[in-house]
Amino acid sequence: MLDLNPVKGLVDVNLKLPKISGKGGDGGEIIMISEKFSGYGVISTDGGKGIVGGKGGKIHIQTKKNSFKGSISSKGG
Repeated sequence: MLDLNPVKGLVDVNLKLPKISGKGGDGGEIIMISEKFSGYGVISTDGGKGIVGGKGGKIHIQTKKNSFKGSISSKGG
């Protein structure tokens, strides 16, 4: 297992396009497997904006000890 101790910044797989006239793109996927998971910051897989917003992506975190104090987001655009 990889030790991700601590996450202090931004883990981001959002679609960063300007608002478009069609469907917004779907968010990406983050998989984190760690013995310990701590820190602060943002983990995000938000979908893109459009006439029809894109779907939020997937976030999977598997850990034995979680003391992460940041935010996790996977919302539609």
